[in-house]
Amino acid sequence: MLIIFILVTTTLQLNTSLIIEKEIKQEKILINGEQQTFFQQFDDYGKILSINFTGNDISKTFCQPFYQGLSLTITPEGLVPLVTQQVKKDLDDLTEEDLYIGYREKLISLANSPDGVCVLSSKGNVYLIGTNGRNPVNIKNQTLPHSTFNQEIATLIYDEKSRYFFAFYKDHLIKFQFQQEQLDATLNSNWVSPSKKMRLVASNGWLYCTQEEDGLLIYQISHNEVNYVSSIKSIDLYNKTIDNFQIVDVAVFEDRLYILDAKNGVSLFNIYFNGTFTKNNKFGIINLQDCHSISVKEQTLIVLQNFKSNSQVVEFYIKDDEWIQIRKYVTKSKLQRADIIDDNLVIIRGLHDHKILFTKMTEEYLDKQNHQLENYFFNGNLLGVEKYGDNNDSLLAVSPHGFYQFNYIYYSTFLICNSKDAKSGLYQTNMILKSTNCSKKMESQEDLLYCQTDFHYNFEIRRPLFTAEQQQNYFYIVILLSIMIIGLSYIIVCCYSRYKKKLQIMKQINEIIKANKAQQLK
Repeated sequence: MLIIFILVTTTLQLNTSLIIEKEIKQEKILINGEQQTFFQQFDDYGKILSINFTGNDISKTFCQPFYQGLSLTITPEGLVPLVTQQVKKDLDDLTEEDLYIGYREKLISLANSPDGVCVLSSKGNVYLIGTNGRNPVNIKNQTLPHSTFNQEIATLIYDEKSRYFFAFYKDHLIKFQFQQEQLDATLNSNWVSPSKKMRLVASNGWLYCTQEEDGLLIYQISHNEVNYVSSIKSIDLYNKTIDNFQIVDVAVFEDRLYILDAKNGVSLFNIYFNGTFTKNNKFGIINLQDCHSISVKEQTLIVLQNFKSNSQVVEFYIKDDEWIQIRKYVTKSKLQRADIIDDNLVIIRGLHDHKILFTKMTEEYLDKQNHQLENYFFNGNLLGVEKYGDNNDSLLAVSPHGFYQFNYIYYSTFLICNSKDAKSGLYQTNMILKSTNCSKKMESQEDLLYCQTDFHYNFEIRRPLFTAEQQQNYFYIVILLSIMIIGLSYIIVCCYSRYKKKLQIMKQINEIIKANKAQQLK
């Protein structure tokens, strides 16, 4: 109902304010000569969308917000190489064969499973990186039978129903499973890859294959075979046959199949355990053009659009059969895919640079200075990014030659206030904080219901009588005056001492004269 309300009010251009009852907090802040700044951190407010200051005096310029972000640190190991054994050789010791193997072999596809991330190389090697522990140190390495040497086009998927991996090549597929130190692998030579560029997604025993103008092909995974069952065409999506139609990507979450038409947008189908499907008409169509990829997890849906001169990330919030656009992000980078890490974080992968995105921060309330895809996650080509670790605080980023491990920590928004050149006195300013959480918001309330907290700051500025520069100048003046006083005192003492001596001499002379006169009178 909340999303319906937003959609209706947006259509009618009404106020779509979704702020629960405001909170008012009083803050009395003393800034004296010793404490030049005031620091405040907002740990209990979720993600901060915006901070605005109002006031009748200069106090509204005292404070500056620093919005939440993500601290990413790469582990000391750096790149953990997988595809070549040449890393331990000196450059002068490399042979032509070493160079050929080192340059020709690369990782080409990956699939995530409960046992870890499996990566396929162009030589048919498969690596299972165990990610259940704190560090993915458990790496299993096997070679697929019947694989084509230096096959650079292949797709690896994992089917949770059979618990097997499937490597799809152009003219065959290989089903395999890691068992202790061996590989259980079976060749299926009946598989013929579809002619168009395909994107494969497996879910609960079913395989979905995009085929652009030919629609979406649906296969059933059974034993050692992958059998074609049916397809979804434009008439299934739009109830009519259209030429302007190109399915380029698909995403499955639980029993919902999201289909991305590059020229028309996103449609939703409900899928069932027997392979049947029905279009979800309540969901409708998210109308978008120039679409490149789609990613869905929980209530977050991300669509990437690639244009001639830039790319665009569009974030949607999904609730039951309803959706609402949260915001758009434009970048000059060429984007490939969005890896949804958790309820807050998305890694946007590009050709060479990759960006960080925080979710559920609606554009209506968002400060322009807040997070706008400017944080780079990593530079270099990546096949995918997965979360791992006992505490779910680490990332595994797979490149064409190995993988990297990152530890990440969220840091909250904080505020720094500095009185700058303000004179001593009392100042008042108001701060309006809009956030995703607060004490009045219950856990059962909607994600898109935001909080507004009004902070009333009372600044008391106590400046010292003199500034530091004045104090230093006065210190030198006092020293100079002291020296002058001491010198003057010394001069006075010396003069007084001389005067006293002269007076004593004159007294002695007078006494001698008086004595001589008295003697003459006798």
